[in-house]
This record gives sequence, structure tokens and C-alpha cells, in this order.
Amino acid sequence: MKKSAFSLALTLWIVAMMGLVSVLYLSYGKKVVTKSTQLHKKLLLTFQAESMVELLKFYGSTGRFNGNYILNTLVQQYYPSFPKKIFIDSRETRWKNTKILLQDTAGLISIDDIDALSNCLEYELQDSKDKKVIIKDSLMDWLDSDSFSTLNGAEDSFYQKYGYESRDMGYFASSEELFLLRVLQDINRSKQDKFLTQLAISSKRGRNISTLNNSLLQCIFNISKGDLIELKKLKEEEGLYRFMSFFETVYKENYDLERDGGVASQILRIKITSFDNNITKEINTLIDFGGVNNKKFETLNYED
Repeated sequence: MKKSAFSLALTLWIVAMMGLVSVLYLSYGKKVVTKSTQLHKKLLLTFQAESMVELLKFYGSTGRFNGNYILNTLVQQYYPSFPKKIFIDSRETRWKNTKILLQDTAGLISIDDIDALSNCLEYELQDSKDKKVIIKDSLMDWLDSDSFSTLNGAEDSFYQKYGYESRDMGYFASSEELFLLRVLQDINRSKQDKFLTQLAISSKRGRNISTLNNSLLQCIFNISKGDLIELKKLKEEEGLYRFMSFFETVYKENYDLERDGGVASQILRIKITSFDNNITKEINTLIDFGGVNNKKFETLNYED
């Protein structure tokens, strides 16, 4: 009787252990299947995002740039539902499960546009209005080729304590270099990151008023919030031409006919995001569609 009870208990323990092993195995298998499914989705999204970049290369190189958008009717032969017009002022365009954001660099602040930089940096540093003249002079000193400091600027003697010298070569090597300058070193990291998203290094230095966002219009041209609302309404209701004519007339004090206008640089900052529920794939790239070196387009930067 004792032997039978022992055998039964042992058998039950073995069955319980086998059941536990089975549960653990099934749980592990489920995790493997889940991860495999997610990996498969990620690969599909990567393919979709990369395909969209290639489609936009065709779109931009065969389309027509008009102020704040690209017009292209050729793509519809292959993708009938794809939009004929895509805005280039960071407005979101959706197609199937992909978000497209295009920003013309003429609608950003060129890193060598001293007036726009000093105006907008002063706006960011609202605690001290007198910093504008320091910023402007420091920018000029950083870019000029001599070692003589302007009245409110800074040259090598100022920067030696930080372990570097002013560039003095007429250009910035990167947007981040801007925050090595006098006063701008004090801007906190979050503000720096925010400001960097509005900067561009471009060989085409004109400003495209139609693709500048409200915050840049406000700080570059010193426009009030009330006027911004009216300008937005004018653009939506009267059209781009009426908007540009009005802007040139009313804000002529800061408007430069040689620099400002409604012409796109045709250098686009592109952000592609393909998504499937909580899984996403993002690609950021910078492409010049201006016909550089007899090319239809040239990829200047690509971040996968």
C-alpha cells in the first residue's frame, strides 16, 4: 500500500514537472513568435520607408516647385492615390501608413544669416534684450578673417579660457558650433536642441517667406502675435500671391528684396515615418533638387 502511494505521488510529481516544463516552453515559444512577428513588421516598415524616400526623389526631381509646395502629376500613373501636391513647409502629408514631412531650407534660418540669427536668438533670450548686439558682433567676429574684436564681440583672447579659438574662416562647420560663441554658451541644452531644428546649412541663402513657420516669422521680422493670426488668415483666404504682396508692403522695414521672397531653395529636409500600431520606422534625409552638378538631385545627408 505504501509502495502504491509512493509510486502515485512520484507519478504526480513527474506529471506536474512535465506540465510546468510545457508551460515554460509554450511561454518561451510565444515570446519567440511575438519577437519574430515584430521583427517582420519592422523589416516591412523599413522597406516601406526606404521606398518612400526613393519615390520622393522621383517626385521632387520631376515635379515643379511653386512657393510652398511641389506639384507633380506623373506619379499618379503608378500610384493613383498619391497626392499631386505636397507642401514643403513641414505640413504633414499621410499616404497609407506613412507620414511625410517636407521642409524647404529657405524656410529655416541659414547658419550664416546673421540678422535672422541675432533676431531669433535675442527672442530666445528674452531675459536680456541688450544681448542682441553682443550676439551680432560675436557672429561677425567668429566668421571674419581677422583677429580684431568688435566693440561687443569676441575673438581668440576671449575664447582661450574655454580651450578653443574663433574660426575666422567665413563659415560654420556645423550648426552646433553656433553655441560656442559668446553669450550663446549660456543657453541651456533644451533650448539649443529646439533652436537647432530651425537651422540649416545651405548654399542658397534666400528666405522663403511662404515656408517660414509662425515662430520664425515672428522673431525674424518682429511681428506681433495678432499680426501673425491675420497673416495666416490672409494666406488661407486670399492665396500666396496676395499674402506675399501684403507682407512685402507692411514689413518693408525688415524686408530685403534681394534676400526675401517666395522662391524655394529646392533643398528639402525630409522626414519619413512608417508605422504599424506601436512599431515605427523613421528616416531623415536632406536632398538638393536644384540640379547640382548636372544631377537631377543630390542626397546631402541620410539618417536611418
